[in-house]
Amino acid sequence: MAKQSETTIVRQSNDKYMVRKLQTPVPPKEDMTDKLEARREALDVIIRYSNDQNEVTSRLFDFAEQLLKEWHIP
Repeated sequence: MAKQSETTIVRQSNDKYMVRKLQTPVPPKEDMTDKLEARREALDVIIRYSNDQNEVTSRLFDFAEQLLKEWHIP
């Protein structure tokens, strides 16, 4: 893990100032390709589900229209 320098000023008891550098870890950059791929897959599933629902709805309306015609309901 990379280190990042952070400068702090510490006051000493004899009114002198000391500059001290602290080494703090820098988190690694995330690889976003996995997250983007997961989001794409989720979106594909949502779109497929939506299309399936539209197909089901369309078939139900067709069936309802057919029943109305058979029962002679205007």
